[in-house]
Amino acid sequence: MLMDEFFDQVSAYVQKVRNTQGPAIEAAALLVLDTLKLGHRTFVFGSGHSNLLTEEIVLRAGELPIFSPIFVAGLLPTDYPYHRGGLMERISGIAAAALDSIPVEKRDTLIVISTSGRNAVPVEMALEARQRGLRVIALTSVEFSSQVTSRHQSGKRLYELADIVIDSCSPQGDAVVRIPGTHDKIGPLSTILGGTILHALSCKICDLILDLGMTPPVLVSGNIDDAEEYDEKSVESFKEFIRHL
Repeated sequence: MLMDEFFDQVSAYVQKVRNTQGPAIEAAALLVLDTLKLGHRTFVFGSGHSNLLTEEIVLRAGELPIFSPIFVAGLLPTDYPYHRGGLMERISGIAAAALDSIPVEKRDTLIVISTSGRNAVPVEMALEARQRGLRVIALTSVEFSSQVTSRHQSGKRLYELADIVIDSCSPQGDAVVRIPGTHDKIGPLSTILGGTILHALSCKICDLILDLGMTPPVLVSGNIDDAEEYDEKSVESFKEFIRHL
């Protein structure tokens, strides 16, 4: 059954990520913590469906309130009819304009998310960020990206431009379950694997904070009674936490 195969593939790929990406996730956690210690910010950007992973980690229940999103109109999967947003990812100049419009500073950190790592916007986001003195963490599929050509004039792909690369291990084309009698596959993995990696990153950051003898501030679900009051206290404790890092 296709459903059973998909569950099996998800389990296998999550285990592959766990077995291979621990050092990269730890390095990224150390970089984010260093960014906090310097009083700087960690931004998160993904275009197309990778934007879903930006939303997955920014100001949500069970997460640290330490990530700042970069949302660019026209690059979200809900902005345009079928495929139009994908074409926008290929246009040069968008990344520079986006960074001009937000308060990024030297020594900030930017997490750039792109499964294929080939389109102009995520590639330029990494290039522009590094030129401005930001440290760049890439969340991408090295297998997928290494088998396609860049759509940026530099000829570079995202994994070739980052200070730290976390490999989502997503296969080329993303989907993993072949439909019998066809060449088509269903069951994409990049969102599942990317979300798992980002939450694992936050857990590792919490490990590092606990090692410092401090309590990490975590947000709770807005659907729990008194959540607003709790989260307000978490945000305030986060400010105090930053001062003591």
